[in-house]
Amino acid sequence: MKKITIFLLLGSFFSLSANFIEKKENILNQKKELLNIVQNDIKCIQNSKNNNDIKNCKIYLKKEKSRLKEKNFINKRNKESISHKKRIEKHEKKRLILEKAEDCIQKAKNKKEYKICEKKESESRKALKNKLFLN
Repeated sequence: MKKITIFLLLGSFFSLSANFIEKKENILNQKKELLNIVQNDIKCIQNSKNNNDIKNCKIYLKKEKSRLKEKNFINKRNKESISHKKRIEKHEKKRLILEKAEDCIQKAKNKKEYKICEKKESESRKALKNKLFLN
């Protein structure tokens, strides 16, 4: 039991570490893209010959920032959607386990068959927990 608990704790730690690293990389990529936009804006202003050119640079900067915000929003929305779908799938699988257990229990003719149903349900729950944990 201690080995399983330690394994689960280590798995949670590595999962959290992976999430932290992924978030960190996403933030760095967003900042790099923003920096690239600003650098292009600086070049645009430096190469300007009149006020109209500067005005066009500002319009470009505003459009690029807006595009970056939209892109970041879409990425965030997609990740949240994936998270929701995983949770829905998890609950759907739990529901199926319960339905199978209920069918088995209703068909049980004695205590021994009932205990077999309970054991199958328990094993199914553990298998699901391990599968979800490893993914």
